[in-house]
Order: sequence, then structure tokens, then C-alpha cells
Amino acid sequence: MATVLTQQEIDQLLTAITVGNSLDPDDFKPVYEGCKKIKIYDFKRPDKFTREQIRTVSIIHETFSRELTNMFSSLLKSTCHIHLASVDQLTYEEFVRSVPTPTTLFPIEMKSLGKAIAEIDPAITFSIIDCMFGGDGECLKAQHELTNIEKISMKTPINIIIDALKKMWSDIILTEINLISIDTTPQIIQLTYPTEMGVLVTCEIKNNDVEGMINIFYPSLTLEPILDKLNAKNWYGRYCDKKLSIKNILPTFNKIELDLKALLFRKEISIGELKNVSIGDVFIFNKETKYLIAGNTRILFDFNTRYSEEGNKDLFIVIKLYNKINIMEKDYMDEKHNIDKIGINLDDVNVQLSVELGRKKMLVKDILQLGEGSIVELDALAGDPVSIFANNVLIGRGETVVVDENFAVRLTEILS
Repeated sequence: MATVLTQQEIDQLLTAITVGNSLDPDDFKPVYEGCKKIKIYDFKRPDKFTREQIRTVSIIHETFSRELTNMFSSLLKSTCHIHLASVDQLTYEEFVRSVPTPTTLFPIEMKSLGKAIAEIDPAITFSIIDCMFGGDGECLKAQHELTNIEKISMKTPINIIIDALKKMWSDIILTEINLISIDTTPQIIQLTYPTEMGVLVTCEIKNNDVEGMINIFYPSLTLEPILDKLNAKNWYGRYCDKKLSIKNILPTFNKIELDLKALLFRKEISIGELKNVSIGDVFIFNKETKYLIAGNTRILFDFNTRYSEEGNKDLFIVIKLYNKINIMEKDYMDEKHNIDKIGINLDDVNVQLSVELGRKKMLVKDILQLGEGSIVELDALAGDPVSIFANNVLIGRGETVVVDENFAVRLTEILS
């Protein structure tokens, strides 16, 4: 039967190939039949992290890669894709030797944890700079150390990386992450002891046709305070905690009472026209537009009106069409072009004129259960004057009429 190599044996073989040492297959065989397999432990490169902790770091940085993809694509206005390539344990000295010179290095300070360091491949660095200066993202054939202008330009993408890291780590621990410096030579950065173990996260990035790496090295001393949180139970448990908290909030949320307003019409009118209105004036609307709005939830319904069958003239509305269409409440006073007009002529500023049929206080849970055919009793009586609002401020009352087959409202009372 063929023998299947363990992951440890595969890693040893790959290390031997890289270093150039030769390994005897007998080194992996038991000393005698029935003897347990012995694994050689390297005290120079001790394993500081368990497989579960490494797996959790991988899951965290997969989220980081997706977040960074969106941010970089928006910044560079180009096709940018980033994905997690590997997560490995190695010493800081091995990390420094693996980094090319010159390159883009930026040590970061993670408050309450310690320091870490990130590196951007030179090819990607110059591709990013080219995109930021209006190019196609092509990589320079002759790469050089970053000039002062190029270092300043790289602060923007570096800050984006730091923001993505901060957002990613916030699920484990709330920490501030600050940029220490931007360097190009790894040998002059004394982040930690050369023999200290750490976690190296490698993300592959492709910007247009240029490919490279983004490496992040976390020393073991930096991650040591949160090692107990780097596990699947803690990572996935936070979703359960959020779900439970939502369940606790919903009963309270459902007991909130909102004003359900039945609006008959809406139209725009200038402040100059509004200042000159008088009793008897008629506001003509092109068509009947009925809105049933709960607070500021911007939920749109269509409805028909009817009176109670008992003859007490209570006014009801019957939900005719249950759309749940999101409508944007237009705030005319906050629009830039209207703010600009204020400096010229306040009378030209538009306000929103709306006619309200009636209201009803309802719980959130009852509003959410409204459907086609639902009946809502309003606080108004049949024949009562309708209320007229300008930008949600009550300015008067009137009666509904029809003018040339258009719906209209005749002003019968003006409020100060």
C-alpha cells in the first residue's frame, strides 16, 4: 500500500529542496516495527500558533482581501483583484530575507497589541502610482527606490490598507492602527528580534495585467494577547451574539408607536407663491397621488377611502395595492442648488406642499403586517377639512374639489 505523506513531512521536503539539503526517506520511518513515528522539532523555528489559530487568521484575511479589492478598484479606477494566497509561520529574519530590495515597506503600530509590518511588491507599487497619475497601470521595467513624491503618493493606498486592516481586526479586538513610516530597505527596520516567530500573510494582487504580492508580517509578541480569541468558536460566535442581540431588540422595536399619515397629494411650490396665498385660493394637482407613510420609513402604499357602514361617518382607508416601494423624502431646503438660491432670492426656493387626509398611531409590528385589503381607521371624520403642509409644517386647512378633471384643494383656513 502506498504511504501518504503528512503535511509536516511535505513541509520538510519542500524546505530541504529550498535549502538544498538532502533527506533520507529512512528519517521518516519508525526505528523498529511498532514504534511511534518521531517528529524532529526545530528549536530555532518553534511553532507558536496552532492550526486552528492559523486557520482563523486565514479566514480574517480572506475578508480583508475582499474589502481591499473593492477599495483599490475604486481608488485606481481599474480592474483590481486581490485574494489570499497563503498564511505561514516563519521567523522575522526569514521574512526580511524574502523581501526584495528596494521595495515598499511600512511598519504599523497596533494599539494595545504591538507592531507589525507590511510590504507591497515593487511591480504593484509602480503600477498603483501609474494609475493614480492617470496611466494604464503599467509597471516600470527599470524599478528604483521611491522618490519623495512617490512616497507621498503611496500614502493614500497604504492608508486604505490600514483602514481595511482596522475594520478586519475590529471583529476580534478594537484597536487603532497607525502608520509609523514608509521605507524601502528591509534590513534597516528593526521591528523585532531576528529569531522571533510570526505569521506571514501573503495576498496576491493583480492590477490590470500586473501581478504581485502584498505581505503582512505579525510578530508572535503582537498576536500573543489575542491568541485565545483566534479560534473558530470566537470568530463564528460573534454572528450568534449579533443574532441574539437582534432577537432581544426586536420585541422592543415592535412596540414603538409611529404616526401613519395618509397623504392625498404632493406638489412643489415656491416660497414666493406660498407667501401670497389667501383664503379661497385653489391648489391644483395634475393627478391623485396617494401616499401612506409611517414616520420617516418611506414606505409607499396606495389606498381607497370609504366610510364606516354604521353611519357614524368615521373615515377609513383600505389598502388597495401593497407595494412597499422605497421613496426618497425630498428635502428641498437642503438641496445645494436651493441653498445657492437663498443668497439671491429666498422667494425662488421650492418647498413641498402636501395634503393630509388623516393619521393613525400604530405599532411597528402592526404596520409591518399591513397587506392588500387591510383596513386602517383614521383620526378624521368624513367631511372634515384636510390639512395642508409645507415641508411638514402645518400652514392651513382646505376642502378637496375637482377643477377640469384635476384634483385640487381650496384653502379655507390659514394658520399663523
